[in-house]
Amino acid sequence: MELSSPESEQMVLASMFSNEQAFCYGIENLESIDFTVEDYQIIFISFKTIYKSSNSMAMDKIIVELQEKKMLDKIGGLTALVAIVNVPRLVGFDDFVYYFKIVKNKSTYRKIVATLFNLSNSVKSADGDNPSEFLETCRKELFKINDSQHGELGIDLKKESEEKSAPLLKLKMQDKREGKIVLSAISTGIAGLDKFVGGWGKGQLITIAARTGIGKTALALNSALSLARSGFPIYFFSLEMSYEELRTRIWSQMTRISSEKIKSADLTDEEFVCLQNELSRLNSGCLIINDKTFMKINDVVSKARRCEKQFGISAVFIDYLQLIKSTSATEHRYLEIAEMTRSLKGLAKDLNIPVICLAQLSRKVEERDNHRIHLSDLKESGSIEEDSDVVIALSRRDTYDEYDRPGEALVEILKNRHGPVGKLRLNFDKETMRFNEIER
Repeated sequence: MELSSPESEQMVLASMFSNEQAFCYGIENLESIDFTVEDYQIIFISFKTIYKSSNSMAMDKIIVELQEKKMLDKIGGLTALVAIVNVPRLVGFDDFVYYFKIVKNKSTYRKIVATLFNLSNSVKSADGDNPSEFLETCRKELFKINDSQHGELGIDLKKESEEKSAPLLKLKMQDKREGKIVLSAISTGIAGLDKFVGGWGKGQLITIAARTGIGKTALALNSALSLARSGFPIYFFSLEMSYEELRTRIWSQMTRISSEKIKSADLTDEEFVCLQNELSRLNSGCLIINDKTFMKINDVVSKARRCEKQFGISAVFIDYLQLIKSTSATEHRYLEIAEMTRSLKGLAKDLNIPVICLAQLSRKVEERDNHRIHLSDLKESGSIEEDSDVVIALSRRDTYDEYDRPGEALVEILKNRHGPVGKLRLNFDKETMRFNEIER
């Protein structure tokens, strides 16, 4: 395959010269390196200079610009310039688009070849003990070349609404009239929480924060398991617990059998059959668990992207944020946390799925008489609050006094970018690590 098309490059310049729409479109979506002929690069740069000072094109403007830069003679003089940009057979914007696509496609292939060449050279100096970092570098470099959005000005409201949004709204209206809870996202698995946050929203970063031992992992597992049972593929990062520990908790939640009984294999035949039946309800690939510790943020992002490609995951759960390692260690931990939250928010937006991240709260909560939780209690960084669309705090008064509201958990929505904040009380079963609605 040829990696350049000088004829198409000339046609693009000629179209830009003769058509105002093509002129603006080309300036917005082309770079000088998209052209392989040096003369065409020089002319395109002159187009960009003219565009900055005046949105209209004329031959005298090009001549003046090239003369000022002492480039007119370099491209062969006025005769050569006219031969390049003044092509009578071009008639309109459609001609430009045809040649534009050829030029951009050729340019993209050249960038891919150059990037792969540079990566093949840099692998020699890469850390031989950590290929995941180099793989992430490769991914980032190749993603920079992604050309899929070039030329798109935006979304046509009328067309998109008539074809997609309005028909979907009609279906939701019908569900609402039938008494169903209408969500704009996937369910959290807890109806009361759904009413507050509308489910886990696509493209959102959701933070569930609590002190150690309160049950934030259990709450995340409740939600992940509920989604997996409904057929939504879920990716669960467990940086603190091993797969075996997490599996026991999941089995306990699924069967409502005490985790201690499962650990000690103290089950009846009927209870084991119950476990088998519950497992049969799960589809393969619906709950993927990664229990690798000491993961860096780029490892988390890279693995989540790979899992999305393979399984089409609907949500990512991370347990928990402060255990992730930064790619670049700094003196200030809050800067490292800020890098992580930005990366996770970017991951949510890029994959268009919710990322539910657990986080530790500072000890200030335990020092207060009423143990009230504030957004400022998010440990080590204000960026968690800033980058999160939803922040949920979890607390249990019986952790400080076993007789104070035993078995009750308080879920507080401290931040909700797209809805109300408030409180929700749930029952917490310590034996099965399940959160349940309180019957009214």
